[in-house]
Amino acid sequence: MPKKSSLETLVDSLANGSVLRDLFNFTRHFSRSSMEEMRAHLDFSDLQSFYRLATHIIEQSHDIIELVDLKRQEFVYVNPQFTSVFGYEQHEVIGKSPAQLLRSGEHPEEFYQEFYETIRKGETWSAEVTSRTKSGELVTLETLASSIRTQGEVTHYVVIKHDISERKRHEATKRQSQKELAMLANTHPLTKLPNKRMFTQSLEHTIKKSERTGESFSVFFLDLDNFKTVNDAYGHQEGDRFLIEISKRLERQLQNEELVAHVGGDEYALISKLSDRNDLLEVGKLILRTVEQPVEGINVQVTSSIGVAVYPRDAKTSEELMRCADLAQYHVKESGKRGIEIFNEDLRRKLHAEQESKDLALLALREPERIVPLYHPIIDRDGIVQGAEALMTIRDKNGKIRRAAEFINTASKMREFSHLNWFMYHQVLQDLDSLAKRGIYSRMSVNMPKRMIADPAFVEEIESYRKGTAVRPSQIVLELTERGYDHSREELPKNLERLREQGYCVALDDFGKGNNNLDSLLLPVDYIKIDHEVTKNILVDEQSLKKVQLILTASTLFDYPLIVEGVRSEEMLIQLRGLGVQYFQGNYISRPVQLSTYRKKAGRRIVEFNA
Repeated sequence: MPKKSSLETLVDSLANGSVLRDLFNFTRHFSRSSMEEMRAHLDFSDLQSFYRLATHIIEQSHDIIELVDLKRQEFVYVNPQFTSVFGYEQHEVIGKSPAQLLRSGEHPEEFYQEFYETIRKGETWSAEVTSRTKSGELVTLETLASSIRTQGEVTHYVVIKHDISERKRHEATKRQSQKELAMLANTHPLTKLPNKRMFTQSLEHTIKKSERTGESFSVFFLDLDNFKTVNDAYGHQEGDRFLIEISKRLERQLQNEELVAHVGGDEYALISKLSDRNDLLEVGKLILRTVEQPVEGINVQVTSSIGVAVYPRDAKTSEELMRCADLAQYHVKESGKRGIEIFNEDLRRKLHAEQESKDLALLALREPERIVPLYHPIIDRDGIVQGAEALMTIRDKNGKIRRAAEFINTASKMREFSHLNWFMYHQVLQDLDSLAKRGIYSRMSVNMPKRMIADPAFVEEIESYRKGTAVRPSQIVLELTERGYDHSREELPKNLERLREQGYCVALDDFGKGNNNLDSLLLPVDYIKIDHEVTKNILVDEQSLKKVQLILTASTLFDYPLIVEGVRSEEMLIQLRGLGVQYFQGNYISRPVQLSTYRKKAGRRIVEFNA
């Protein structure tokens, strides 16, 4: 009887039902028709047909199929796909050890020991195996090995391998991409420090941990003072280099802390395990020294303002803790910058007042009918009421009227502030309309933030409110508020020109306060309104008097009539009138009044002057 080939030996081995079943279950690329055809021949009634079919499947399979002599540890047969994947021709493999040819060194010896023990027991073994090809390349293979028995003894095993290297590379690339995306999402793009998102997540995690352990910790907020000067003097590229250097220093000096984050612009945040006041002050001093060390090539003194809050003493939620630290930092800024402030009870009272102001503003946003304008009369040099400034008040839940001083600073920082201004403007228009229907065409001043007026849609929107009423544009005086706004931006002067073309009037509010007023004189306006802080001491302070005279000269030069607010006494009124001021407003003349009272004053003389 002629000796069987290695392939015939494999086919004979596959005649064992369990091995054949494993072949069906784990081979990935056998066609469905071939598998069905193979199942149809499981009774092996036509052995010759079975041999032909099995041989075809093994030779054409896209999976690697190997037959190995267990005792000798030698390849008996490999199919053509083996050559395609590993690069070895069949004659290079037969009689050689799988371990000698294919082991990659990626798996420990215990891995292979488990394999052989499983095979010797006559069981099936499966795993992902990394092997080395003839060229030295590593490939990853889904591997199934089944024992083959001869007369009850395991003598061979058949191995079916599916190449998943491409899938593995794709998964690795995907993991790397996800890792890079996570890095982008959680780090500042310039300095590579954790960003605000990462800081907030870490703070939440630290709070949960402290809830379990009962340990305190602290949050630092620090802002770089005078950094804008670096950008202005050296350009943004050098400004970026400065931030990168400061970030490296902070990361290096504060490496023992929980987290150092770059939360935006020139702002940083720190989570520290420390909570003792003296320890916190020492960390603050370290930050001050670190920031103030010169950066090569940049001759600007940059300092830092630092605010600190302690968990759980100051706050028990991440949002409240950050607000406490932010308020402490703001206090340093307001006190002249460069320093450290630890949150305390005085700041807590301020925070409480701020929250109360915010709640009041939110109440008005939800219920606009709570906005009640009061009107502060403005008289001319003859004492006749020519108009009034509309002052926003809010009726609280108890029915009490709350003045703007109680909420306006907090409200102006809210995103919804523009809605409050539009609600107020709408109410003023309704009041003016009711006066017009009585034949009273009084002029009303309404405060409007410059950034609102600079909006491209502002002119159309303000007109849309007015239409449908009897109010004339000339009755509306828009008082420009919001000190520090960049007047060089083109949108504001363009819109002011358009408003004046349509008949609206414009006044510069709070003139003489702040440091941008000379620039604002170049805006197209109709009136200058002197801030009450400028005039309050003119009776006793010569410098205050000179400042008013200087503003009068400027108003004459630009041909802007002057309105002085904050007139508190007859002497003050007489002196200002003697200087040449045209219009006056203040509590000596009249306190802010409701519409019904203002209606009786409009157009009438309410102050008598001696000839």
